[in-house]
Amino acid sequence: MIEFLKEFQGILGAVLGVVVTLTTSEFLRRIGRRRMYIRSNRIEFLKRENNFGEIRDTPTDKFEEVSLFSYEISVAIYNSSDIYFSLFDLQLEFQMENGNVFFHYPYDSDKTKFSTSWVHELFSSIDIEPKKLKIINMIGWIHKEQLGELTQSGVLKKAFLVAKNHKNKQFRKKIAI
Repeated sequence: MIEFLKEFQGILGAVLGVVVTLTTSEFLRRIGRRRMYIRSNRIEFLKRENNFGEIRDTPTDKFEEVSLFSYEISVAIYNSSDIYFSLFDLQLEFQMENGNVFFHYPYDSDKTKFSTSWVHELFSSIDIEPKKLKIINMIGWIHKEQLGELTQSGVLKKAFLVAKNHKNKQFRKKIAI
């Protein structure tokens, strides 16, 4: 057996060298980080006023006057690996001071358009090319009918952007309030 291995020593060395090189290069391609940066945000409770057909939303701190909870968030995501990266199930998590958690799916403000009425699209997935930065702009609102759980829960303590990758790994980024 040893003599047989000695005869093919050069071939076995070459094959093992190729396998180790391919494995190492594939591993190095996948190494990289995905970083999320919150560029800007606006989170506020609004009071809707109707003055002779003109609708105006103004910020308020009084929960009994709240008719709308609104947010606009801009996020930059950087993919430093050499492979594509996708995020799914994008949502916002609002944690209240009393421990209650409220989830909401944001709309893609880049795909919002007006024809005869406003048309909004939820995020289905976000694909980020290798070594690229992608900026996503989210908008959302929760009307008074749905606000009961949020306003009765107490004071808004924390907000997070939550998403999952193809392996169902969860990514969370805290949003300053």
